[in-house]
Amino acid sequence: MNVFYLMPVPDMDTRLPAPSPSSIRTYGRLRKLHIIGIPSSITRVLDDINLASLTALVIDETLDNDTGEHAESFWRRCFYQISVCHVIEDIEINQSTNRHWRHHEYYSLSTSWFVSLLNLKNMKSLAINGLALSGSDEDFHVLAGAFPKLKKLIVPSEYYSHGRTVASLFYFAQKCPDLREVKICLAFDIHKNLDAIQKLPHTIRVNRRHPLEKLYINSEFGEILQPIHMVQVAQFLDLYFPNLSILETYDSNTTETSNWTGIQQIRVALQASRIDGIRRAKSEKRN
Repeated sequence: MNVFYLMPVPDMDTRLPAPSPSSIRTYGRLRKLHIIGIPSSITRVLDDINLASLTALVIDETLDNDTGEHAESFWRRCFYQISVCHVIEDIEINQSTNRHWRHHEYYSLSTSWFVSLLNLKNMKSLAINGLALSGSDEDFHVLAGAFPKLKKLIVPSEYYSHGRTVASLFYFAQKCPDLREVKICLAFDIHKNLDAIQKLPHTIRVNRRHPLEKLYINSEFGEILQPIHMVQVAQFLDLYFPNLSILETYDSNTTETSNWTGIQQIRVALQASRIDGIRRAKSEKRN
């Protein structure tokens, strides 16, 4: 069997009986698993299934009023359970709603909860939807080093991203040579982003063939960026991701759209100039 869908529901809900442990454990060669349910049910399912052969996992967490209070313990346990999936390549985590909890604070995943996943060296796709994800540039440095085969990274967030800057992309350029698509949220202060770029190591390896094509960024600079700031960000992106074709914001804010449209226009001009220079050099060498 290639795909097995489980829809665990709260214990008091009798609409769908929970699968028995004996029936679940028969799926010893399960390759793809999609779980829909509340946190307590998700962890029970992961406990009962043989995950050794799993290559793809989708978790859809549904509404549970207690999730915020126990989010850390749930996700740490959940990731610990997934850590036995040594051949897993794709993990997708979805939440039905990003709700308020504890006096209107937001429920956010933390990169520190991912520790048990860092030995999964075959990871090619990590997608988190509907949840905020906290984590600094250094946290993302660790993630990039842990997943060298990564091709797709989706970690959108509207909250708790103040410690993460555009410089975090540098680590993925260095550590993930097959990365094709990234969706990420950055710190809201443009000066913090530019300072982080300036602090990157001076001795760096630039991969002119890096295949990243799609980059979606959420930011909230709050004002139209100065041209010099746009140029600095565009130069950084062109240096490490020379084959970008899409650079957009997934924020509907018109100011942010204008900022990233301007950065993309400058980056495209830099890319065209660089390609033209390479062609001219090759032509002169032949002649």
